[in-house]
Amino acid sequence: MSKTNWESYLGVKFGRLIVTEILPSIPYKIRRCKAICECGNIKEYYVGNILMGVTTSCGCLRKGLPIKHGLSIRGNNKSLYNVYMKMIHRCYDSTVWNYKNYGGRGIIVCKEWKNDARVFAKWAIENGYKKDLQIDRFPDNNGNYEPSNCRWATHTQNANNTRSNVLLIYNGESKTIAEWASIVGMEYGSFWSRVKRGWNIIDIIEKPQRVQ
Repeated sequence: MSKTNWESYLGVKFGRLIVTEILPSIPYKIRRCKAICECGNIKEYYVGNILMGVTTSCGCLRKGLPIKHGLSIRGNNKSLYNVYMKMIHRCYDSTVWNYKNYGGRGIIVCKEWKNDARVFAKWAIENGYKKDLQIDRFPDNNGNYEPSNCRWATHTQNANNTRSNVLLIYNGESKTIAEWASIVGMEYGSFWSRVKRGWNIIDIIEKPQRVQ
C-alpha cells in the first residue's frame, strides 16, 4: 500500500476550509490537521472527514454565525476582515489566482496572526490601520507577514515595493510606474495597461486618456 502524502493537502480548499497544517501522527489515532474557515476560525479536524466532505466548515454554516474572533464581516470592521482573509487566502489557498506569488513562493502568515485574527486586528489598529491603506510587507518584500515586516501603506507605496517593479525614464528622470501614474494624475491600472501594450514612455505620459 502506498504511503499517503499528507503534505500535498496543504493549502487545498475543501468547502469553506483551507488546510494550513498537517499535525504529527499519533500511534492508533486518526490523522488530524489544522484548517482555517472562511469566517476566520481556526480549528483541528480529522483529515478524513475533510477529504470525504463530512466536514466543510468550522460549524459557522450550521450555527448561522458569519463572524469569528471579533472580526466582523459587517459594519466598521468589514474592510479589516477582508484584508485578513485575503492575506490568509494568498498564502494558504492554492486555488486563488495570486497564490503563486505568495504561498507558492513560501511566504506565510506568522503563527500569532494565523492562529488568532484578534491578534492581527489589535496589531492593525495599533499600527495605523485605515480603510484606504493596504498591508505591505516591508522592508523585506520577500519576507513573511509578521509584525516586524509589515506596515500600512498607500497603493503607491505598496506598488513601489513589488518585486516586479518597472523603472521608466522620462525627461531624464527614472521612476516606478506607480510614481509616474501619481505624478501625471492617471490611474495605476490605466498606466500599467499602456505599458503592457508596448507604448513608449512619451505616449504613455503625454497621450490624453480616452473619455468614457
